[in-house]
Amino acid sequence: MICSCRFSCTSTFIWRFLRFSFTHSSVSYGFIKSFFSTVGRDVPDSVAYRRSMFRPPSAVMPWELSQNACSFIGTVLSPVQSSGERCGHLCAFTFLSVKSDPRKPDSSSFRIFLMMQGILAEISLKHLKPNDFIYISGSLGSYEMLNESGEPETFYKVAVQNLNYVKRLDQQHKTQMQEISQAGGRKVEDKHVNRLYLWQLFFASPQEWWDNRQNKRNPNFPDFKHKDTKECLWLSPDDPPWVRRQLELHDSNVARRRHNACLDSHHWNLKDL
Repeated sequence: MICSCRFSCTSTFIWRFLRFSFTHSSVSYGFIKSFFSTVGRDVPDSVAYRRSMFRPPSAVMPWELSQNACSFIGTVLSPVQSSGERCGHLCAFTFLSVKSDPRKPDSSSFRIFLMMQGILAEISLKHLKPNDFIYISGSLGSYEMLNESGEPETFYKVAVQNLNYVKRLDQQHKTQMQEISQAGGRKVEDKHVNRLYLWQLFFASPQEWWDNRQNKRNPNFPDFKHKDTKECLWLSPDDPPWVRRQLELHDSNVARRRHNACLDSHHWNLKDL
């Protein structure tokens, strides 16, 4: 009698334990699956793979980075003016108006001070005019000036290292665009500006994009794809020259970092011997 009672109690305990375990595990798996399913449809259904996407950023040496590198697309606000010479090089400056989102006509804008030096200053003085639509890249800095209240105010400046015109569509293209838009198609100009805006985002933070150029399973797959927003970029013969130049610079920086990482790994392996 005592044995049967113990057996009954033990069986009941095991059954409750298994029931709780299966219920708990199914809830946990369902939570994990529902949580990671919001990350993106194109990512393989692997928890280990998805977890690897959220690892801490890798560390790089300070000398491998471009100091406060930045790039902007905007409109020249004022005539380029000479500011004399510095260390034997001609210097010039102007102001650039940059929209926070060029894809939106009513987007807010901000003004930034541009400094050119040497040959770039000579070219800017000769060719740049107000309302020119340009792309610039360089090093971001700041300076202080007293405002109308006599209090110091911080402004931002860029030491320009690269400058290019950005093509604008002529009136004929705009007319065609409007006809396409009225017919229900997408505006060509919006697509053009959106593409330039995405390139600017890519060069500002390339680590946030997947680089698919070397492992495209299909020729129609994008060359670059944003890890979060899933926005895509394809290389095109119609890309402005600055896109190719910036991409070459990006590739050389990536190759240099990989080379330095290999050297560091080899150095540590030798120390372990």
